[in-house]
Amino acid sequence: MSGLWQDFLSSWPLFWESYLTGLCAAALLALLGVFAIARRQLFLGVVVAQCSTLGIALVLGLAAMGIGGAAHDVLDAPVAHGHLHGLPLIAGVAFALVAAFLTGSGRRPAEATEALGLWLFVVASSASVLLLAHGPHGLEEIQRLTFSSLIGADAFDVVKLGGLLAAAIALLLPLHRSLLLVATEPEFATALGLRTGLLRSAISAAQGIAIGATIHSTGTLFCVANLTLPGLCARRLARTMRGTLLLAPALALVGNLLAFVLANGFDYPPGQVAAALLAALTLLAHAVPRR
Repeated sequence: MSGLWQDFLSSWPLFWESYLTGLCAAALLALLGVFAIARRQLFLGVVVAQCSTLGIALVLGLAAMGIGGAAHDVLDAPVAHGHLHGLPLIAGVAFALVAAFLTGSGRRPAEATEALGLWLFVVASSASVLLLAHGPHGLEEIQRLTFSSLIGADAFDVVKLGGLLAAAIALLLPLHRSLLLVATEPEFATALGLRTGLLRSAISAAQGIAIGATIHSTGTLFCVANLTLPGLCARRLARTMRGTLLLAPALALVGNLLAFVLANGFDYPPGQVAAALLAALTLLAHAVPRR
């Protein structure tokens, strides 16, 4: 194992941007994923992630048709991650925000919300492929957006996700009790005089922004895995929701760091290794008897 760590440290100067992007994204998503779990909206992450992918695909598709002026440069050469900053990122975050509000902030029955989420997932999944299927590098773009590709992340991604993580922590420090109460006991929160509608919308907005920004940098698989699995694992191990909120990002950081070490040592894609390792940790956590 010491040899794997040495190899990982040796690779740090070459891939530090990818590693830091992954760690910041993992901690951010794990924090916000706790609220999705508390609201019993695990499928929300998949739906919002796919809608964010549709937003990015829409900009690329319009560029392929010559619509959007300078955006056409995105498809003039083989896809480079840096070319996807700007309009594709904005569209990805905007579509994620809309999907998060549609599926997370309304007061419709749970069955109706699930049905809407399923419809959005099917539409976004099919439309993303159709928009890019005939592009010069359509297959490459679809694969990069659908599957995790941390390699190629740059300093902008580190600053973007690091800034969002810092903002999330700064907001959660004074508001985490109220937000957790709204997520777990909305009727009681209303009885206490909390503005549940506003706080619920704030949670949805934070999840939409985080998922949209992360999809752009890491891909769907990595995003969904870190949004759901660390929280599920922490919920099994912690006795309180507050404990879950503290444990989930810690598990995400440790799990992803170990995954990056293994991926580098055995030459596997880091995003897929991270998702598989988090799935294994969640399975092990559920095998531990509750006290």
